[in-house]
Amino acid sequence: MLKLKLSDGELVAREDISSGRVRKIDNTRDLNKSPVEFSDGDIIVLDFPTFKDGRAFSQARALRDQGFTGDIRAVGGLFRDQLAFAARCGITSFDLETDEELEGLRVSVGRYRHHYQRPGPAASAWEARS
Repeated sequence: MLKLKLSDGELVAREDISSGRVRKIDNTRDLNKSPVEFSDGDIIVLDFPTFKDGRAFSQARALRDQGFTGDIRAVGGLFRDQLAFAARCGITSFDLETDEELEGLRVSVGRYRHHYQRPGPAASAWEARS
């Protein structure tokens, strides 16, 4: 299992030292209807049971929209081409069930620097053109 975190847009090996409370959120929970009580020191774990189940992307975005600034960790079945989207949704660390090369994962996360749609309050590529 690869344990990775995002640091300045780059994937690096993650130590397993957790200074906050680890909170696993059920994959079926709608965080827009049923928000979670959190503090910024918490580590929130979101589950991707299979690569086809993208509910954790929505959960991560909802947590960021609700003001959570701590670590959001993805666990489970993500493919390397999904990591950039996970990072755009607000996920900051990964426990991945994969044997792919770390370099390939790094390339995947850093592949797209500009996007046409906003993930939230950030400027889109159209707005940044000026």
